[in-house]
Amino acid sequence: MGHDAADCRYDQLHNVTVSWTGPADQETDRLVRDLVAVESSAHQTMVIIGPWFEARVAYLVRQWLPDGWTTSGPSQIFDPDRPGLRSRSWDVVVHRSPLTGLPPEAFPGAGYPLLPKSDVAVVIDTKTHFSTPREYAAKPIFNLMNDATEPQFALLGPKITKILFIARSDRSSESLAEEGRVSGIDTYCLARAKSSPVSDGAERSSQCVLSVPQGGLPPLEQFRRRVRQSISENFE
Repeated sequence: MGHDAADCRYDQLHNVTVSWTGPADQETDRLVRDLVAVESSAHQTMVIIGPWFEARVAYLVRQWLPDGWTTSGPSQIFDPDRPGLRSRSWDVVVHRSPLTGLPPEAFPGAGYPLLPKSDVAVVIDTKTHFSTPREYAAKPIFNLMNDATEPQFALLGPKITKILFIARSDRSSESLAEEGRVSGIDTYCLARAKSSPVSDGAERSSQCVLSVPQGGLPPLEQFRRRVRQSISENFE
């Protein structure tokens, strides 16, 4: 899997580069370079790269799961003890499998659009460029009239791990992780973004400076371990 620069058959429409400030983590480097290859190839890039990144993360997460677990998404979560309420939609939801009695999958193996709280271990939202985990964590729950003010985390409860997985941000991965921690959502960011002014037009360039941990684990490995830990600690 991965983009091969020596076999490009398309025009590079956007000038996006990737760099490290320290030793390279190959898994992270491949993921970000693949994302950049997609972004560099398309106009109206958010329509393309958001779903692409979500699908890649879901694929990665599925490889990390033990037997009896899989992913769905985008999916909402419900609690039978609180009828009429739904969580917001999460891009990737880690849950037990198989399940019955749910709204149908689009096709076999596609995943469920609605999942019971009792069978969910982790909810993940993916972001290609994001800087405000506190605002995300404060998003309200959904009710039928869409006028609820209660934070959705109250429905999800403490047993379900909430994660933001960000490709890049204007902020450092350390500051995002700290803001996420105090807001109740584990936050991992792969790279810091640096862009030239919008006024540069077609000549505008962007740079991804990949996060290098200070004596710790790369963000992608932290993310992987957190997903696995959430299952082993709460469901085994």
